[in-house]
Amino acid sequence: MKATRRLLAILAFAIAFSADADSHMPLDTPVESLLYHIRLKAPKNRNLRFTVYWDSTSVDIDIEPPTHDDFYPSECSYIIRYGATAIEKGKKEFVYKGKGDAAFSAVLSVDRSGAELSLGTDAASFAIPISFDREKPSCIGYKCTGNAEEVTNLLITKGAEKRRISNFASIDSLKSRIVASADIYEGIWSYLDRDIDRSKADIGAFYTLATIANDHGGYDIVYLGGENNYSFQWKPLDIKGELIRTPFIDNFDLYWVSADGLTLRHDTSATFEAGHSVMRLNFPLLGSSMRFRRNPNR
Repeated sequence: MKATRRLLAILAFAIAFSADADSHMPLDTPVESLLYHIRLKAPKNRNLRFTVYWDSTSVDIDIEPPTHDDFYPSECSYIIRYGATAIEKGKKEFVYKGKGDAAFSAVLSVDRSGAELSLGTDAASFAIPISFDREKPSCIGYKCTGNAEEVTNLLITKGAEKRRISNFASIDSLKSRIVASADIYEGIWSYLDRDIDRSKADIGAFYTLATIANDHGGYDIVYLGGENNYSFQWKPLDIKGELIRTPFIDNFDLYWVSADGLTLRHDTSATFEAGHSVMRLNFPLLGSSMRFRRNPNR
């Protein structure tokens, strides 16, 4: 899915270090996507050794210096560690580009499809699939042993909304509130059908949802159940979105968090149809919509 995203941080600088380097940056909010690029100049007569780390994971990288002939490749060894435990080791050969000013890059890329660490010179020579907790990241950085000139240290993150949880103590207490309510927009809703452009979107689950009035004059959309087809795990009473009032009867602006954690809040809407027995969620930029039917007990 594509949506306008909030840019949390862009950090870029080029600094020459004359001693061991240790760059550490905290990550204290969920991320929708992340790119972290470290590029170091390759020493001519010794190996380049550095570690890229995030949360409890680190990758130790050991790279041979450039050879004197383009015909002969150099070797990159790596060890992936979780805490102090090595969980994967590997070696790959590559050819340096620009012998006189050779440099080596490590690029950590994270998005909704997963995460990987790409390694190479002027382009990625190979990539290592890795794990990254987008919902609860804690830090990111790198350490370099010995003299190494830092060419690039770049971090770009696109933030995700922090997950909110309904104030109800249980699903039963929420249902009791709705059963006693005279508000036509409050209710419990089960998946009815969809009209989706599969090239742009997909349904995360056959949801059961509740709409409940909030303190902002709108309605929280509360997740009650439905199998999640993606990695962003939903729990009952998590707030899945919000209906925001407009001047038009039965029409609301929609804030929605997709199954994999992407926040959609622009060019989205919700409408109540068929005598308020059907709720439609509209995503026109994705060529998609979903409909939910009201449960008999509201």
